[in-house]
Amino acid sequence: MLKHEDLPGLRKLSQVRAQSAARGLRRISILAGNGGLFLPQEMRRGADGAMTGFAYPEMLVRVCALFQAGRAEEAEDLFDIYLP
Repeated sequence: MLKHEDLPGLRKLSQVRAQSAARGLRRISILAGNGGLFLPQEMRRGADGAMTGFAYPEMLVRVCALFQAGRAEEAEDLFDIYLP
């Protein structure tokens, strides 16, 4: 498992996924942090979920489930409701 908390780190997340696949390495779980600020973008780049402190964890769970179900636009719409 890798906890991804670099800012900005979206390019790095994509690179980790691409390099692992290119080398035939075992896929590891990548969990996003930073309060879930970039969760949809991190999910699009290969994150598997979030491990972070956030006042509404049920939203994080639902966003991740929607992404895993192939419903990325719906996941982003839900996430946007919680933006400040």
